[in-house]
Parts: sequence; C-alpha cells; structure tokens
Amino acid sequence: LDNLELYLQQRDILQFMDNIQQAGERAANIIANMLQFSRSDKQQKQRTDLNALINNTLSIARGDFGLRHIQLQFSPTETPAWVECLPGEIEQVLLNLLKNSVQALSEYQPDDSQWQPNIHLSIEQRDQHQVIVLEDNGPGIPSTIAAHIFEPFYTTKDVGEGTGLGLFVSYFIITSHHHGQLRYRPGRQHGGACFEIALPAGD
Repeated sequence: LDNLELYLQQRDILQFMDNIQQAGERAANIIANMLQFSRSDKQQKQRTDLNALINNTLSIARGDFGLRHIQLQFSPTETPAWVECLPGEIEQVLLNLLKNSVQALSEYQPDDSQWQPNIHLSIEQRDQHQVIVLEDNGPGIPSTIAAHIFEPFYTTKDVGEGTGLGLFVSYFIITSHHHGQLRYRPGRQHGGACFEIALPAGD
C-alpha cells in the first residue's frame, strides 16, 4: 500500500482524482440550479415597475461589484414601466449582465487616454414591450463569439473561472419564464457591448 501511494503521488494521480471530484461537484450544482430554474416558471408573477426594480438592482451591484472606478448611469422613464414578472429573476439577469460588463471594462485598456469606463441603463417602450437597454463603452464582443454567447457551457474564461451558464440561464429566464427576448448588439459607445431585455408590457 505504501508503494501504491508513492506511485500515485509521483504521477500526480491523487491531484487528478481530486480535480475530477471537484468537477463532479460543480456539475451536480449546475444541474441542481437548472432544475430549480425549470420549475420556477410556476411561481406567481407580480406587477412590477421596472424603474424601481432597476434602482434596487443597481444598489445591490454598487455594494457587491465595487463600482467606484466605473460610472453607472440609469435614465428612468417619466411614468412607471409596468410588467408582469418574477422580480428576483429579472434582478438576477441584470446582475449577471452588469457583472460581465464590469469584468470587461476592468480588463479593457483602450488607446484613448481620455476614456472613462461607464455603463448606462435605460428603458424604452417598443410596441407591446418594455425594453431594458444595458450598454457599456468597453471592448464589445467579437461577432464570432457573439453568435454563441447564449449557448449552454460556452465560455471564453479560463478553466475553473466560468461555467458558461450565466448568459444561457439569463436567456432561459427571459424567454421561457417571461415570454420575452434577450438580445445582444454592438454598442454605440466606442463599439462597446449592448444587451436588450424585452418584456411584455403590463397594464
């Protein structure tokens, strides 16, 4: 047994087995989360003003993400922007998009010495939808990558740093639970990133 243990140690097999166990635990957590999301569409939706929801989400983001170096702006509508939604899930989607934007802005090093990182949110009414627009002035997403960002397990992060499920789960929440749309397009600010969340408008 001593020789066997020495054999395993010399070839890092014990470390490989530990990595396999950790990967299995992460996979189990991912599956549990996906099952939870698949069931949550039976929850009762609430009549919600997106202005108040976004303000609450930004308060959470400012506390959790350390946004001192990033200018965060929100242009609310003059009248309430009503939707029927699960507020916690919409906040989760917004926090995920904000976190991705903050990471991109933090790593971005443009040539323009006057550049200041900023994220801007607004609400637009289009047809029968209230549309949340989240736009930053970071590097944007290359078209070859943008075509896959809503696919499950697709990630550009290093191994162990991302599951590739953040945008997939966000897309599932918006399209399946709320019968809305989640879209990406290049931003208007120095080619940054822009995400649009379209939700059916309430009365």
